[in-house]
Amino acid sequence: MRLHRSWLAPLTARPLATGAYVPATKGATAQAATDRSEESAASIMRSLRVMTVFAACVHASACFALSGGPVRGHVLEEGSGRPISGAIVVVRWSGVAGTMGHGGGVCYHVETTTTKGDGSYDVPQWHDPEDRGGTGMSHQRYHVTAFKQGYVGSGHLPRSDETVYLTPFSGGSKARLDYLAGFGGMQCGDWNNYSKQLVPLYEAIYEEASRIATSRQERESAILNLRDLEEMRFGHEAAYRNWRKRRELLQ
Repeated sequence: MRLHRSWLAPLTARPLATGAYVPATKGATAQAATDRSEESAASIMRSLRVMTVFAACVHASACFALSGGPVRGHVLEEGSGRPISGAIVVVRWSGVAGTMGHGGGVCYHVETTTTKGDGSYDVPQWHDPEDRGGTGMSHQRYHVTAFKQGYVGSGHLPRSDETVYLTPFSGGSKARLDYLAGFGGMQCGDWNNYSKQLVPLYEAIYEEASRIATSRQERESAILNLRDLEEMRFGHEAAYRNWRKRRELLQ
């Protein structure tokens, strides 16, 4: 993927130079504190997801392997019914963790695929004996989401055959970036699972965001998309380190 904006540092897992001095800019100290707060909050949320499923395993009468699927359907254009090829389909499995009503909803597994020329998709059955994300789950279900550059979700609920409808986007760049930002937080369950499955989605989102971003605010939105992508590629610390450096370049 080619980076064509000077305000974006190259994708890298390499840390910044140790001990490198960056002159402070106006508001830099306050911004650094905000960045650290956001990073800590993200780290806490990941820990809470792990703790939730671990607690379910401890209190459940048994711990069992995860499985799900198959899930098959189509992605079509709302109104015309034309098939949409090349759409990225995301299927996320969730349930209530714990037993005897003591637990909370948690997303524990994600799978992605791409639609074919006729708009069809097929997520095969999966089975992961090592993934404890769905331990002790009840009321298990899955939710299907589709993404295609230049389209938005129609709000039309999937039918029994899991048909997802998208509508051509007709708004401005700010509205589009707001829509793309709505895909943040798709991560769920085990990092080893979602970091592999969600990369194509976040690559497509970042590619579109970086292409249409022009103002400083829009560029900040784009580098947030890149941060999510790099977290899956390189890990949390490298992603946030690169994100902070890119924000400095926007000053």
